[in-house]
Amino acid sequence: MRLSAFITQHKEPILQAWEDFARTIEPPALSMDTKALRDHAAFILGTISLDLDTAQSPAEQSRKSWGLGQRASADTYAETHAVQRLQAGYTINQLVSEYRALRASVLHLWADNSKTVKPSDPGDVTRFNEAVDQALAESVQRYAELMREAVKTEQFRLQATLQAAPVGIAMVDSQGQLVLANAENQALWGAPPESESVDQYADWKAWWADGSQKHGQRVQPQEWALARALAGEAPSHDIVEIELFNQPGARKTVLMRAAPIRDAAQQ
Repeated sequence: MRLSAFITQHKEPILQAWEDFARTIEPPALSMDTKALRDHAAFILGTISLDLDTAQSPAEQSRKSWGLGQRASADTYAETHAVQRLQAGYTINQLVSEYRALRASVLHLWADNSKTVKPSDPGDVTRFNEAVDQALAESVQRYAELMREAVKTEQFRLQATLQAAPVGIAMVDSQGQLVLANAENQALWGAPPESESVDQYADWKAWWADGSQKHGQRVQPQEWALARALAGEAPSHDIVEIELFNQPGARKTVLMRAAPIRDAAQQ
């Protein structure tokens, strides 16, 4: 019996194994029913079975192992599965793990039945692995495309929010170089100099205007709210009198706040 026929005859045990594994993926699977957990698994299996029965050259088979096989349609079942899994909250690692589980469940069932079911083509298992690799590649590619689109959309929203904000907003990198400033920030300060580090904040002119013992003293490079935020502080009420970058002698009194932005490693 060909492996394709075996998959067709044992579709329900394979789908049940898929569902059982999908139920272990938390947290998204906690709120999903059988239909959602199985998603397009049956159609993906059908595509794999059809692929096994389709004559292919060694080059075509190799391309599938690399995930470069020709797609059967504009939107394959594997791609649609990726869309639904992303919407359900699956990570890309969890998506990949489903295909690894599918591969394992089919091959284990095949091995368990090897005493009564003999493959008529010794290359079936290789072809099966190639077909799974192709489906996996299609899913991962679509998932990654959707994530890139989501990031772009979020960036557009962020830019729109920053430009519409009625306060000056700026961001610097880990060295203190300005990497972002909204329109209101430009209007408030004027065009900033291209300071590449906190040390170069010495070119910025401001004086403390908070009524403290430092009142009237020049703000030193390490005292700027941005510099202190880079050092791990979160300055929230710095009242200073600044000299506009592009208008020597022209001053404004401003309230400055700053906070560090940390990555996943808390850097």
